[in-house]
Amino acid sequence: MNATEFNALPLDARAEYQWDCGRFIISRHSPDLVRSLYAVDAFYVEVIYDRKRKALADVIGFDNPKKLSEYLEGVSIEKLL
Repeated sequence: MNATEFNALPLDARAEYQWDCGRFIISRHSPDLVRSLYAVDAFYVEVIYDRKRKALADVIGFDNPKKLSEYLEGVSIEKLL
């Protein structure tokens, strides 16, 4: 499956596929949302959880590596040096 095929699935099917096949990478937290990044097959999946509603907001597949930069902003390698 690729990101386009994944995104064509209904939300509940995307969530189930990500849960079964995804490998967690990192999360970003804000007051309203939690965005979690997973590797799934040959693409990435962003799971968006709405903290206020306490519900899944979206599950989005993508294969553009530029979108990963949003997750790299909070990563520090200082302790590794």
